[in-house]
Amino acid sequence: MVLGRGVSKRKTLTIDRATANTIKDLANRHGLTISSYMKKLIDKVTKIEELGFFAPTALDDLYTIYTLAQFGFVPIPLEFVDRGIDGSKARSLGMKIGSILRELGIDVENVIETLCRLYRVTIPSGDKLIIVSTQESLKPLTELVKGIAIGGNLEVEESGGVFSIRVRRGVEKHII
Repeated sequence: MVLGRGVSKRKTLTIDRATANTIKDLANRHGLTISSYMKKLIDKVTKIEELGFFAPTALDDLYTIYTLAQFGFVPIPLEFVDRGIDGSKARSLGMKIGSILRELGIDVENVIETLCRLYRVTIPSGDKLIIVSTQESLKPLTELVKGIAIGGNLEVEESGGVFSIRVRRGVEKHII
């Protein structure tokens, strides 16, 4: 059989049965085929490697970050630590970060979702993230997230003290 240009050839990758079952379970959990799950995984691994990181180490780091988040640890800009920062400066810094991320082609929505998971400052509602800041100490972080969303050209609404960010997909299972 002759394949035309642009048609990819399939390649067999041999893995042990336990690993194959794990991949199948993970794919099913997310409503994906094994092939689409692996494609997404390899695409992300490639992006991490292109940044100069060894992907398994980066995933270890991410696991550590999410584990620490269970104890209230969050990544914050050094400027917050060095000088302290008020809400308006945090939003301004976020707008710069969002703009730069967008220019770099980084999925700003994914950045927002990740920060919201770590900072625990949102209530997911269908296709929106509602930003809440009930603690005074979290206000700079909520303003940073708002700024990143604005700078990243995400669809945002601010009315009556409520700030929401519209996302492309539902967020219930992603944020909680």
